Amino acid sequence: MKTAKEKANELVTIYVRFLPANLITILEAKGCALIAVKFAKDNPLNSKGYNEYLDEVTEEIIKL
Repeated sequence: MKTAKEKANELVTIYVRFLPANLITILEAKGCALIAVKFAKDNPLNSKGYNEYLDEVTEEIIKL
């Protein structure tokens, strides 16, 4: 599994790469990544450990 920092970078990069450059800023890409993580956390089948990992990913996205 990727570290929280690696996953945060991956998620933000996905939004930056695949949305037209003139339509999205890095701040908006970070917002999209945060929303994606929130949706992932809402899954009732997640283990406590996975939700903690997602919390770390959220913190890393905010730091970017």
